[in-house]
Amino acid sequence: MWEAPLSFSCKPLVSQRFWWYAAGPVCGVHKQGKGRGKGREKKEGEGGEQVEQNAQYLERNGREAGALLQGDTDKICQQHGGLKDQDVDHAHAFSQDTGVGIEQGRDGGEAGEQAAFDTGIHDLHPEIVKTLGALRYRTSFGQNVLQHSLEVSDLCGVMASELGLDVVTAKRAGLLHDLGKAIDHDVEGPHAVIGPELARRYGEKPVIVHAIEAHHADVDPNTVLDVLVQAADAVSASRPGARRESAENYIKRLEKLEEIANSHDGVERTYAMQAGREVHVMVQPDKISDAQSTVLAHDIAHQIEEEMEYPGQVRVVVIRESRAVDIAK
Repeated sequence: MWEAPLSFSCKPLVSQRFWWYAAGPVCGVHKQGKGRGKGREKKEGEGGEQVEQNAQYLERNGREAGALLQGDTDKICQQHGGLKDQDVDHAHAFSQDTGVGIEQGRDGGEAGEQAAFDTGIHDLHPEIVKTLGALRYRTSFGQNVLQHSLEVSDLCGVMASELGLDVVTAKRAGLLHDLGKAIDHDVEGPHAVIGPELARRYGEKPVIVHAIEAHHADVDPNTVLDVLVQAADAVSASRPGARRESAENYIKRLEKLEEIANSHDGVERTYAMQAGREVHVMVQPDKISDAQSTVLAHDIAHQIEEEMEYPGQVRVVVIRESRAVDIAK
């Protein structure tokens, strides 16, 4: 282990002028003095010895560190992707607001590229790759969403191969199915609605867009690919150990859904289905008309929104059935 006499700080750099974009955390470097070189005179007074040590260290360890001490920020920016002072300020403001730092953003992009490489998909739009990488920092009930997307992609590919379908298209739909979760904290709406819009904007084929849109039944599945993505998503999410939600909390959530629906007049039976994503409400046909069924579905959905916290959406289905029975003797 070596120790540098240069003083480093990883505190939020609000007032400091100099920035360094390195392989580790974003750190600020305190400016100790001006100039560099062997002939520099040792400063007198408090801190002079430390300044001289810094100068000697910088002389030994390369031009970049010396340029940074000298305040030559343009040179550093040129060598590191054209990063400018205002870019750093914007990135720092972004990290303060969202908790995502510059380095995390870069790692997210690399994670997206690695995910595309692992699945054999090489023609994704760069913005989709960046958004996909951001899923590395998103979890759903403790399950990493990027890892979940990779699992869904692999499962879709296996099932498509068994059915004689296009494996690459199936893996692509599986990989992108949760794309909206990367931005659902910034954009209003469920991820199964945001994701398709993002995919459509960046040139994904309609069959891919519809598979993303249908994976939580927000729209009706109408292709085999839609069903494959739904099945793969359910398998990855429900495998033992994938998600942290306890059995007790899960049961309470389903019971609460059924309790809300049963509290309305005319309801005969209620069934929470699809891990709480859908509620089927059976009503008494002599008390609830067809027109009233529509109103009832809206009222139950509104009450669920007001009283519960849940991931994604909950679909409320009111079923009114009339039967006429006679017996031939």
